[in-house]
Amino acid sequence: MAYLSLKEINKSYGSKVVFHHQDFSFSRNEIVFFVGKNGVGKTTLMEIIVGLNQIDEGEIILDKRDLKVPYDLSSREKFSFLPTEDQLIDFLTARENLSYFAEIYRIKKYQDK
Repeated sequence: MAYLSLKEINKSYGSKVVFHHQDFSFSRNEIVFFVGKNGVGKTTLMEIIVGLNQIDEGEIILDKRDLKVPYDLSSREKFSFLPTEDQLIDFLTARENLSYFAEIYRIKKYQDK
C-alpha cells in the first residue's frame, strides 16, 4: 500500500504540459531519486509533493488523507525538500533566516537560542 500517491495529476504552464494524467506512488521510508533531462518536471514534481506548487487536476493522498494546498501543519511536517537554489534571504543572518522560516511555516518546536 502506498504511503503517498499522486493520481491522475495534470500540470501545465500555459501551453507547456508537464504532467498529463500521471500517477506516482511511494512507500513509507522509501528513498527516491528523480533523474532526467532538464525541463522534464523533476523539480515541479518535488514542489507538488511538498506543497509548494499546485496541480491543475488530480489528487494527492498522504497516508489515506487527501492533501490540498496549502497543506496543514501535520502534513507539512512529513516532508523535507532541499531545492537546488537556496531560499535564504541574503540580508538576514543564518539565525534570522531560521527564525523567519520557522515563523512562516508555523514551526512551534523551533527555539531561537
